[in-house]
Amino acid sequence: MAFRDFIGQRNLVDRLRRAISGNTLSHSYVFSGPEGIGKKTLARAFVSELVCTMPVDEGPCEKCNACKMFHAGIPTDYLWLQPEKDHISVDDIRNIQNDIIIRPLYSDRKIYVIPDGESMTAQAQNCLLKVLEEPPEYAVIIILSVTSETLLPTVMSRVIHYELDKYNREDLSRILVQKDINISQEYLNAIYGYSGGVPGKAVELIKSEQFVQMREDMIRLILNLNDGKLNIINWADYFENQKEEITTLLNILQLFYRDALMIKNSKDGAVINIDKVDIVRKIQDQLSERKMIRNIQCISETQVNIKRNANYKLALENMLLYITED
Repeated sequence: MAFRDFIGQRNLVDRLRRAISGNTLSHSYVFSGPEGIGKKTLARAFVSELVCTMPVDEGPCEKCNACKMFHAGIPTDYLWLQPEKDHISVDDIRNIQNDIIIRPLYSDRKIYVIPDGESMTAQAQNCLLKVLEEPPEYAVIIILSVTSETLLPTVMSRVIHYELDKYNREDLSRILVQKDINISQEYLNAIYGYSGGVPGKAVELIKSEQFVQMREDMIRLILNLNDGKLNIINWADYFENQKEEITTLLNILQLFYRDALMIKNSKDGAVINIDKVDIVRKIQDQLSERKMIRNIQCISETQVNIKRNANYKLALENMLLYITED
């Protein structure tokens, strides 16, 4: 993939393109953003542009030896770091130190991509700092990290940092089409809301049968509430068995109340669960605006309490008791 195939992040991509064409590249970059936002995809596109020795207006030529090696997956002039452990150690960075002094073979540049930069130990970062302070003129180092806060200030002071933006609905739709994933516009709207504009998360949710089931379960809970048939003990047991997914479950429940509040305030276009709008309308028909707001707040407080290690089952029982009240 090259920049011409990369969807979204237009401001960032344009800056990188200008840096390449104007020969104003930095020797080191940090791309940060949540898991699934596209850091690795962007890095691959960037590397594709950087290695090419005969670029055309549209990007890499795909014909020079450097391009051929890159697309064949032969790492002659680029290295995608693959740590042997679950973190990036000082030995991993020393391997880069030892390799970076060797000039590129086919390209004019030698590129190093360090994924999962948040897992780099302080010792490894201090070792990397030596490379960042005096890199060879042909070297480009790209660090990918969920957050820049895990990187030492001394490291950050020697890189250009770009934080990837969350995607808009149109770009997310184009990415799904690019991946041959076809869903209805209504379901796309829901997926966009639940994924927060993060493509990797959106794809994960679309392919997850568990997510579909959890959403149906929360709809069943809401219908039980509407019919006055909510069995608090049974639902407390249900949540007890879903500890690993409790954040997702409570987010789903909260978003249905949030959508009902949108409809109550004539903001139908802001509804996330548009594919389940009949359920959303049932909520807004039965509850007052004040009660919907209080339920949303109650669910948020429950999430906070669980994160603070409050009694898990008691926190959920109290939430269920509260949302059943008029």
